[in-house]
Amino acid sequence: VAKGKQTGRLIKATYPGAPSAAAATPSWYVPAATAKPFEATNDELVKGLSHSSHEVRLTAQRRLADRKAAKELEAVLKNGTPAAKRHAIWALDAIGSGAALQALRDSDASVRRQAARQLGTRRVKEAVEPLVALLRDGDAAVRFQAATALGRIGNAAAGPALQAALEEKDLFARHLWLVNEGAALSVGHGVAAEGE
Repeated sequence: VAKGKQTGRLIKATYPGAPSAAAATPSWYVPAATAKPFEATNDELVKGLSHSSHEVRLTAQRRLADRKAAKELEAVLKNGTPAAKRHAIWALDAIGSGAALQALRDSDASVRRQAARQLGTRRVKEAVEPLVALLRDGDAAVRFQAATALGRIGNAAAGPALQAALEEKDLFARHLWLVNEGAALSVGHGVAAEGE
């Protein structure tokens, strides 16, 4: 602003290259994201779990959880993209389904990692054996989440496997296993004390 005058420029930039690769937003997205009535079948919402936009995937996940669409979400765990599988795990967790156990064997590390995290957060005792197996996973982040989950579950049977994992080359994961081994062993001592 110079001496009371408003000056400025409007510039329009146009990319002359290839058309946008962004996927179109589904028609149900805005109303579904803003808690307004929307029309979408479960199949359309399942398709939304694979959308390129994280916000569309998250909205689809929440609406499928609201509908308790466990059957459709379990099918995603078998045949979906890695992103869709992660969102299906979160939706199934919100429903209260234990279907994340099958995702511990997924070929994608990000899916195994998320399944381990959710099972540990829920303290699913049936997950101890498959989580112990994940302590030898090829992905360090999966091993980290498996150790964290075992510590949260607190089953003393995981103690020997956590102790064997102390040979881990990843210092962060090794530190975490030390912490979780202590948690598992303290649970074991508590169980022994109660039984005496």
